Amino acid sequence: MTTPASPDHAEPWYLLGAGNMGLLAAHYLQRAGFTVIALRRDDAPILERTLILPNGDRVSVQLLCERAPPAKGAKPRQDPRARSNDSTNNASGIPPAGFAGLSRAGPAPTRPGDPIRRLVVACKAPFSAAALGGLPLAADATVLRLQNGLGSLDGLLLAGARRVEVGSAAAGTRAGDAGRVVAGNDTGMGEGAAPGGPAAAGPPAWFGPLARHGPKLHW
Repeated sequence: MTTPASPDHAEPWYLLGAGNMGLLAAHYLQRAGFTVIALRRDDAPILERTLILPNGDRVSVQLLCERAPPAKGAKPRQDPRARSNDSTNNASGIPPAGFAGLSRAGPAPTRPGDPIRRLVVACKAPFSAAALGGLPLAADATVLRLQNGLGSLDGLLLAGARRVEVGSAAAGTRAGDAGRVVAGNDTGMGEGAAPGGPAAAGPPAWFGPLARHGPKLHW
């Protein structure tokens, strides 16, 4: 594993949307030595889930949590178990309290104190604006977009942000309390220059360690 003490590992990655694909991204980032923090809108301090990989291996994903600012116009939500087993089935795209696999022991998560410089957006595309609302993103933040469709982040990021598109043919389903990755196909990453932002460049420094631990990952 790459040492977290290396300079490029000093900045944590924050995760918006902890469904199967978001957790799979968090798993590979952790394997590469990065700290991953799940952003939530409740008081759960730790997110614990199990992923079943295409080869049958079961891996435990444990993430610290920080409380995201409330979405503009957000309303109280009922227990999601009364509606669905989908861990991101809410208006923010951020996992709510009460779904299987969460530990609610310990202190409540704190709000992000410093600007977020690295963010993985893996919530459902229609909920992007609500999920990003109020987040303290740094002007030069790097944002990985792991979503279906196109254009879900248009107009939502600052001009200097680096938006990295993540295209994957991997798919996930629920298997009881675990998430099952049913296809481990190639995943491609590429950077699109935002209006007024820096020009698209080659792979950033963090990509090398991630590519060594993320199977079939290409820039």
